Amino acid sequence: MPNTRDPLVFFNDAGFHRECFAGHPLAAEVEARVAEFYAQTGPGHRGCAVCGEEIRDPDDYLGLDHLTGDAESPLYRVASWLCCKSERLATRLFWSL
Repeated sequence: MPNTRDPLVFFNDAGFHRECFAGHPLAAEVEARVAEFYAQTGPGHRGCAVCGEEIRDPDDYLGLDHLTGDAESPLYRVASWLCCKSERLATRLFWSL
């Protein structure tokens, strides 16, 4: 579930004409967010927050979306794009992050 207070939520799971998107005032910010997403969650960057192992099985992947754009928020540094193996979700260590 995306952050509904994020100004970019308008673009979440939506289709646009290429020209309409390119002309939108937030287009550059959306493109930067997409680049950040791939840099943080793409192949080689899917480390489990609990055990540190790379998550290679897409069926064993649980990820948090971008939670905040506020760089001063503790969630910005710690939890945006956080991922863990689904099997680790119930472990006590996950909840101590």
